[in-house]
Amino acid sequence: RMQGFQLAGLHVARLSYGAPAFASMTQSHPGWIFSFLESGRVARLAGGRVFGPGESAVLAPDRLHELEMSADMQLLNLRVSDADMRQACTDLAGGERMADFRFVDAVPSGHAAGLALCRAVRALAELPSYGAGAKRLERSLKECVLFELLVAWPNSWSTSMADGDALPDSARRARDYMHAHLADLPTLSELARVAGVSVRALTRSFERHVGVS
Repeated sequence: RMQGFQLAGLHVARLSYGAPAFASMTQSHPGWIFSFLESGRVARLAGGRVFGPGESAVLAPDRLHELEMSADMQLLNLRVSDADMRQACTDLAGGERMADFRFVDAVPSGHAAGLALCRAVRALAELPSYGAGAKRLERSLKECVLFELLVAWPNSWSTSMADGDALPDSARRARDYMHAHLADLPTLSELARVAGVSVRALTRSFERHVGVS
């Protein structure tokens, strides 16, 4: 049984089989799949990881798994395209792109990441139907959902930012250039050129990571 819907490129589905089931993934899939286990048990055969109710996991586009599911399993899934997720990460990081972006693949019951996933699905499901501004409203909600997942779910971007002294490469290049050329009074456009990002992206990055524009 599957119930679900699609909104602004996000796919939501609730899955159950009613019988013991086995799934084998033989090829990569088109996006990130976030899952919250509402009931039953799911075993990831590679590594022997067993998930119980309340636990959450995410499957990367290039990760293949074999799963064994109990008869009473009920799973809530949110699928996000890799392009949308990477764009949201870039926007949140102030224009800095990450070459190798990864989420921690599982979190325990009660973790902020699983709670954020459930809130996101509920917000998407409860969105009223509007006429003229519906598409813009959907895009804004999508951005909010992806930002919340990026902040709540441990990932390579949040890990690199955990150290208060850590800076994205672009902001570090701009900072080092300023230190080396203080007497020349470098302009903002010059700093952005050295950093390899736009003026707006560099400004947002400094505001986020340094506390000044």
